Amino acid sequence: MSKAAPSRSFWRSAGELVLVGAGIYVLEQTRAHHNGEAPTLDWNRARSIAMRVASRRRLHLDETGAFVGVDEYLSYLQNAQPLVAEYTQTILPEPLKQVYVFDRRQWLEANIANFMILFAPVEQAYREASQKLMARSLTPFVSLGGSFLLSTQLGLLLGYLARRVLGQYDLALLGREPLTAGRLYFVEENIAATEHALYLPGDQFRLWIALHEATHAFEFEAHPWLASYLNQRVEEHMQLIVQQLEHLPLFPDVDGMVRVLQRAAQRLAGGGHWVELFLDDRQQALFRQLQGLMSLMEGYSNHVMDVIGVKLLPDYVMIKQRFEQRRIRQTRLDKLWARLTGLDIKLEQYVIGQAFVDQVVREKGITFLNQAFAGPEYLPDPVEIRQPERWIARMARTSPP
Repeated sequence: MSKAAPSRSFWRSAGELVLVGAGIYVLEQTRAHHNGEAPTLDWNRARSIAMRVASRRRLHLDETGAFVGVDEYLSYLQNAQPLVAEYTQTILPEPLKQVYVFDRRQWLEANIANFMILFAPVEQAYREASQKLMARSLTPFVSLGGSFLLSTQLGLLLGYLARRVLGQYDLALLGREPLTAGRLYFVEENIAATEHALYLPGDQFRLWIALHEATHAFEFEAHPWLASYLNQRVEEHMQLIVQQLEHLPLFPDVDGMVRVLQRAAQRLAGGGHWVELFLDDRQQALFRQLQGLMSLMEGYSNHVMDVIGVKLLPDYVMIKQRFEQRRIRQTRLDKLWARLTGLDIKLEQYVIGQAFVDQVVREKGITFLNQAFAGPEYLPDPVEIRQPERWIARMARTSPP
């Protein structure tokens, strides 16, 4: 976790979705099978593994009496909304009402449904490519073993996340009917477990989480273009994967593989994350664009939490410090897992994003910063998000009308 972020939302952050999509593409091109009808992913297997992982060390809320329901979380949100509105100078089109209190299994079911929508175009492209190759009596390029391994990996990742997510703002992406309001998920099983593990005051802790997620709702729902923009970027990435699947060579392309390895070596030498190593130039540009956007949104939410939380919650500083201490005390296995899955990029988003937001507000104020949400052309680019002074200078020249 970052300094102040209370939640590890997977679906909310399209950056992580891009990581998984890129990983699927890379894995699928490295395996071969003998059945052109095999699906890319075995969703039943992924679900089963995720459920087993999530079931480890579960806290049975009905036995402890720690369960907090929808009405309580609605009350926390009602407390947070006017404060966020006043500080950010934005107004929600309607109050936050789509609130769900989940255990780990319920959170998994909601997010697996999202993933199935996300990867449907890739799976369809894979099936069509496989059928073409089988019609020519050629060996398709993904094995049943590859599908098995990939489904296992996704199940492990989702199960791991299900044990850690506290809150999530879920908006409509890719194929669902557009919504004017997102859904707010609170994983009470994890919230109660964290409350007990860190000896936190329960009401304040839940209000802290509600404040974070409410800020994300303000970002999207007070600026409707943002959800469409994010949707388009995620869809564009998935389309690039589909196009690459459709144009895979029928026979091994040695020269192409050499070029890919050379590009990967150059990026590795330049300090790039392993996830970026096998992305082509368009995918890498899109990946970094999404990372910049999500850094802004996470940093904005953290900034708002710091400003409001310290006034709203008597124990805000203590809650924040204990979360930071937990992050520092992560085991080597946790750190390795974060690196392998790309979740360390999520943590970097919080740090870079909050540094950007804090500096802009400190120098120019929240009204100036809010110009970033006036339209896509005003968002900080991947360089500006790391160098706030460049965005400040650009906005001083080209402020929104």
